[in-house]
Amino acid sequence: MAFFSNFKEKVSGFAQNAAQKSGEVVEVTKLNISINTEEEGIKELYCELGEYCFKKFINGDESDSTVIGFCEKIKIHQENIKYLKERINEIKNIVICSSCGNSVLKTNEFCGKCGAKVEAEAEVAEEMVEEADPKKNSADEHGQNAE
Repeated sequence: MAFFSNFKEKVSGFAQNAAQKSGEVVEVTKLNISINTEEEGIKELYCELGEYCFKKFINGDESDSTVIGFCEKIKIHQENIKYLKERINEIKNIVICSSCGNSVLKTNEFCGKCGAKVEAEAEVAEEMVEEADPKKNSADEHGQNAE
């Protein structure tokens, strides 16, 4: 009997892990679709910007506030792409090496490509310590009960 209950627990654990991973895959896929949408927006604006600037150039007018407007829209799309890529990295639990730009797991101490020390590990460790500190949590509870 113990074998079957132990087996049941293991299967349940695997199922929960698989469900979590599939949820992460779905979220990453949605973010990648959003990135592609933003990149398409940039391409359309580049075409509009190029056509507009070229027409202005042909007519001899090289200065115009519309060019600035197009450039500002492109910058917004670029910022959106950066944010979406950061979200993907958070979901995948990776950081970007500050030395070479390689993707590295947050749990790694060093980059596998260039060997540089991974800076984000210290931040992750600090967060884990804060979450796991029972003294801080119990002190907060006691402080609330005392009031």
